Amino acid sequence: MEITDEKIFKIALITTLIGLIGMIIFAGEISPKEVIIKDIDRGMIDEEVTVTGI
Repeated sequence: MEITDEKIFKIALITTLIGLIGMIIFAGEISPKEVIIKDIDRGMIDEEVTVTGI
């Protein structure tokens, strides 16, 4: 079986479409964790969190 440019293109296209569909499906479920302000410490410097307040 010979690998041609056309086969590589088809594989890349299919992989890209699967990845995009996966991102669209899971985009709504990915969100930062919610943290109470008093629980934030220096260990969370690189983390994304959601803080809500009144």
